Amino acid sequence: MSLRNLIFHNFWSKLFSLVLATLIWLAVHFGIQIDFALSQPIQVEHLATKQLDHVPIGAVVRPGESRTFVISPAEVSMVLMGSEAALLRASTDTIHLHVDLTDFRGPTRTNCELHADVPKDITLMSIAPPSVRVERLSQ
Repeated sequence: MSLRNLIFHNFWSKLFSLVLATLIWLAVHFGIQIDFALSQPIQVEHLATKQLDHVPIGAVVRPGESRTFVISPAEVSMVLMGSEAALLRASTDTIHLHVDLTDFRGPTRTNCELHADVPKDITLMSIAPPSVRVERLSQ
């Protein structure tokens, strides 16, 4: 028997068998990898909410501002959402509320929207009340 006859005798049957064996090997190989990946524990962080009461409100003014303002109410409540670990670290030291009065040119009394600075891993859900009354006391 020659080498040529060994290769080309029933060539299509041999080629089909090689392709089928390769497909079976690939299916088993990737099936094992997927089973291994699925058996690994998945870390899921549970989201929680936290309400902070009596959060003080600050005012952002221009440097050297001589006018004085009164913000009413001076404290508000807010609801935060995030991981339990992030919410444990959340306090009035890490979360800041302010009213931007740098371009305040309006009447002596007006309502202003509150702005919040919260850490990246925390989402601000609500502020109650969402705006405050600002009164200019002096020119």
